[in-house]
Amino acid sequence: MQPNLGQYKNEILHRIYSGEITAHSLPRKLYEAIADYLLDGLVKGYKQGKMKQGKLNDKIVRNDWVDPLKKYMFDSADETMINQLMTNTYMFTASKIFNETMDMRKLLVDDNGLVRSFKEFETEAGGVWDTYNETWLKTEFDTAVAGSRSASKWVEIQKNKVDRPYLRYSAVMDDHTCEICASLDDITLPIDDPFWLENIAPNHFNCECVTEQLDEDDLKDVDGLSDEEEVSAAVERSQAHKDEAWNFNPGIKGEIFPTEGSSKHPYFDVPKEYLPLAKRNFNLPLPDSIQYDKETEE
Repeated sequence: MQPNLGQYKNEILHRIYSGEITAHSLPRKLYEAIADYLLDGLVKGYKQGKMKQGKLNDKIVRNDWVDPLKKYMFDSADETMINQLMTNTYMFTASKIFNETMDMRKLLVDDNGLVRSFKEFETEAGGVWDTYNETWLKTEFDTAVAGSRSASKWVEIQKNKVDRPYLRYSAVMDDHTCEICASLDDITLPIDDPFWLENIAPNHFNCECVTEQLDEDDLKDVDGLSDEEEVSAAVERSQAHKDEAWNFNPGIKGEIFPTEGSSKHPYFDVPKEYLPLAKRNFNLPLPDSIQYDKETEE
């Protein structure tokens, strides 16, 4: 369930109108509430990734703002990944609120350059608020779940790659299968092949494809590895329908919301004059890293 961000709306609009909230002084309560919600998605997805691999770490749970993940990991690889994803989530949230604030501040004056009354500003800025904190936030939560699930699976893939060094893209083939995934179905390659940098599932919203991890004997059942020509043709067909925002592997990048490259999320594309501020996470706090306690390992 989405958080009740409406409780902050009136106060924040008044503080933007008065000049109290600026790019250098963003609303921390809103930041904390959104980050906490997206963290729910991160934890949900990470658990699902373990479950899909036959291992559910049911001890990964949310705690609170100061210590958002109270966890007992299988090993340090999970620790590293979750810390990366968690930091990325908070940085994404700060960038989201920066963009939202700047979009609302633009509405302080009308098309004639005249300062709007608060009532007029409230009406105009209210639409921006609803878009960022309702419509887009739901999509961002779903993205957090899918990206974290993919990263969790990747951790398991790396743990098992000595015994099972190959991956096979497996699409759910039916009347609803999109061309993005149908094109990649059955592509089988070594884990370290560059193909998996941009073509790992999910490749679009609500993608149900899975990545199967295979050993040498399994290759016999799937007609061996895909050849270069087959892979090239499959990628070309898939990319013709795919949004490049999905051209990344969350497990390799350690990110749910990409911060650079062709898949860079628009929130991170801030004006040049604000880049130093962005590097400081817009003066908003980042969480402490969580630690793997070997004594709790089962």
